[in-house]
Amino acid sequence: MKKLFPFLLLLPLFTKAQIINTFAGSAAYTTSGDGGPAIDAGIYWPRGIAFDHKGNMYFVDNNTVRKVDAAGIVTTIAGDGIPGFSGDSSLAVAAKLNDPQGMAIDKAGNLYIAEQNNHVVRKVDTNGIITTFAGNYYYSGGYGAYWGPADSAGLAWPTGLAFDTSGNLYIADMAGNINIVNIATDSIMSILYNIHDTLFTLGISDITGVVVDNNGDIYFTGESNSAVYKISTGGVNLAANYGLIDSGTVHIVAGSGGTSGSSGDGGPATAALLTFPYTLALDKYHNLYIADGDVTRIRVVDTSGIIHTIAGDGTMGFSGDGGSALLAEMDNIGSGEAFISLDTAGNLYISDNGNNRIRKVTAPMSAITLHSNAPGVAENRIMIYPDPATTQLTVRSTNDLIHEMTITNVLGQKIQPAVHCSQYSITVDVSEWPDGVYFVCVNNTEVSKFVKK
Repeated sequence: MKKLFPFLLLLPLFTKAQIINTFAGSAAYTTSGDGGPAIDAGIYWPRGIAFDHKGNMYFVDNNTVRKVDAAGIVTTIAGDGIPGFSGDSSLAVAAKLNDPQGMAIDKAGNLYIAEQNNHVVRKVDTNGIITTFAGNYYYSGGYGAYWGPADSAGLAWPTGLAFDTSGNLYIADMAGNINIVNIATDSIMSILYNIHDTLFTLGISDITGVVVDNNGDIYFTGESNSAVYKISTGGVNLAANYGLIDSGTVHIVAGSGGTSGSSGDGGPATAALLTFPYTLALDKYHNLYIADGDVTRIRVVDTSGIIHTIAGDGTMGFSGDGGSALLAEMDNIGSGEAFISLDTAGNLYISDNGNNRIRKVTAPMSAITLHSNAPGVAENRIMIYPDPATTQLTVRSTNDLIHEMTITNVLGQKIQPAVHCSQYSITVDVSEWPDGVYFVCVNNTEVSKFVKK
C-alpha cells in the first residue's frame, strides 16, 4: 500500500468480530412457526440456503422451502412437507418435493431447487408457481453426456446449484457430473464431458457443491476424496461452447485429493486436509468458503491460497452463540448435506442441521477500504482475519504491497514489532498473546482492531 497523504479517507468497515448466533430455528424437530419470528420456528434438518436481491433468505426445511423476510418472519413458500413429486404449474406451496438440497436465485428473483430424490431441478417463479426446469424425474446413472432440452435430461441426484454472471445455471450431481443450462437456448449439457476420464482417474464420483466466479472459472467439491477442485475456463463461454473444455484445466485448490483429516490452517490450502467437503460459497473478495464435512468446521481459502478455519471447533454439539465462531460447536454438518451461503453484507450462514438451526457468522472476511480522492489512485482493501483470533492472525492487502506492519495493545505498547517486508499477506502467531483488544497498523496507518481470545 502506497504512503497515505491527507487526501485519503480511511473508512473503518472492519469493526465486527466473527461472532456466531442462531438466525433461525429453536431446536424443535418439526416444521412449524409460519407467520412468526424465524428464531422461534421449528425447523427439521435444514439444508440449502439462498438469498434474493431484496435480502430475503430461503432455506430447505425437510421437504419444504421456507422464506425469512427482512423483518425476520418465516413462511413456507414451497412444498407441503410430504415427499413426492407433484404440483407443476400450480402454487408451489401445495406441491410435493422429495429431498430438496441446494438452491439458487436468478437475477429476476426466480428460485431454483435441486430435488435429489426426484432427479430434477424445480423452478418457483415470482408469482409462486412451480414447474420442472431441468431433469425428467428419471435417474440417469454414470457420467453424463447429454445435450438437449433441459426438461428432458436425466439427472442423477442433483445437489448443488449456481449461476454464472451470464445467468446460466450449473447443476452438480452425485454421479460426478456438472451440467450447465444455457438460459438463452434452454438446453442442458455436461460441461465435464471432455474431462470425465480425468475425474475418474482422480477418484471423483460425487460432486455436491459448485460455485462460479466472475471470470467463469468453476469450483466444485469432490466429497468422497476430500478435496475442492477448480476448472480454469480461460474465459471460454462454456454455455456457448457445448461444454467442451480441456482436461488439463482441472486442479486441486484445497485438500489432498484422497486423504481425509483436519489440518493445515495458516498454510497453503493444497497442503491442508479436509474431510468430505460438501458445499462452497464465494464472497465479493473471491475468498472461497468450504463446509468441511465430518470435522464440523467451516474453512476459507483466501486469494493467496492460504486456508483458515472461521467457524467450528471440531466438536459435535451445540454451543457458542454470542461468542467467537471459532469456539462454537455444531452438530452433524459433517454427516452430509452441510450447506453454507453468504448475504450481500458478507455474513455467513450455516445449515447446522443436527441442531435444526440456521447459524449466522458476522462478516468473517470483512475489510476496511482505503479510498483516494486523487485521480488515478485505486482503492485498496486491508483484510484482517480471523477475528477473534486464537492462534494465528492474517493481514492481507488486496491491491498494494504491505511494506511495514505493527500491532499494539490498548496501552499503545507494541506487541508485534515492526515487520518490514514487501508482500501482500502477513500471518502472525498470536497463540501466546494475552486475551484482549489489539490494533493493527499497516504502512504507518492504523487500519483496524481485532480481539484475541
